Amino acid sequence: MIMKKMTKIFLASLTAGLLSVGTFAALAGCDKTAEVTPEIVTNFTINAETGEFSFTGVEVAKTYYVRIYNHSEKNEDGTEIPLEEKMPVAARRVRFKSDVKEYSGEVDFSEFTAGADYDAYVYTYIKTDDGDLIFASTEAKPFVYKTTYDTPAIDSDKLTAEIEAGKLSLTFNNAFFTDQYLDQDPSYLVTLYRGDNVVATKTIANSDVQVKRTESTNSSGQVEVTVTSFAKTTIDAVAELDGYALTVQVISTNDKAYYDSAVGAKVDLSSLVKAPETDDKPGGEGGGMESGGF
Repeated sequence: MIMKKMTKIFLASLTAGLLSVGTFAALAGCDKTAEVTPEIVTNFTINAETGEFSFTGVEVAKTYYVRIYNHSEKNEDGTEIPLEEKMPVAARRVRFKSDVKEYSGEVDFSEFTAGADYDAYVYTYIKTDDGDLIFASTEAKPFVYKTTYDTPAIDSDKLTAEIEAGKLSLTFNNAFFTDQYLDQDPSYLVTLYRGDNVVATKTIANSDVQVKRTESTNSSGQVEVTVTSFAKTTIDAVAELDGYALTVQVISTNDKAYYDSAVGAKVDLSSLVKAPETDDKPGGEGGGMESGGF
């Protein structure tokens, strides 16, 4: 159990919900003995994928907070940062209601790192007869954040198709490779259809994705780095685009961090034809794949 005391002057800061346990401890500055002791909630659960939580409340409280902390944080010298000195990475205030026993809600996990370890707590706050706020917390509930890869949405900017020497040539362009897709080295499953029939499948490993870093100097003299990615594969025995369609699915290679994406919508190959290049654009500084290629 964690229990600390905080004087009235910091009540306004409490509502922000993001002050660390260490902040409360440091600001307490009061050695009066509390007349009451906060109770600890029970039956605390949290969904490691969605952030949904629930717990059974106590008889008397001022408010509750659900807080999430990185499981491990280290100082520059390599020593572990104690909980009372950490800042939570997410928090949710839950108002106490005297006529409510079971509470539920959701913490925003959108900024969490897939595959990372976290600890969740519920804090119960009460006010003493002196007007001070004190709190107690549950024990840590550790979890690993796991999420699902986004479903690929394919268009001709992200994937182009053409027939080369009697083979279907597919090029995944830079616009396809989101930061999430490049995280944890997934692979990409391409399924080719003719009508409703599967005629071929092809897996593109993350190691097949070529990455290029291009440095340029802007007008302020600052160096800017552009990172572009692409992958190319071919499928035999496809001599035309008409009548064919494909789907793409992102396949996880790290079961701790990601689930496979859903299969993307079926897209006609004829809609993925690369737009013809024109010569009516002025030359100049190029970016991405036109500044030297891969």
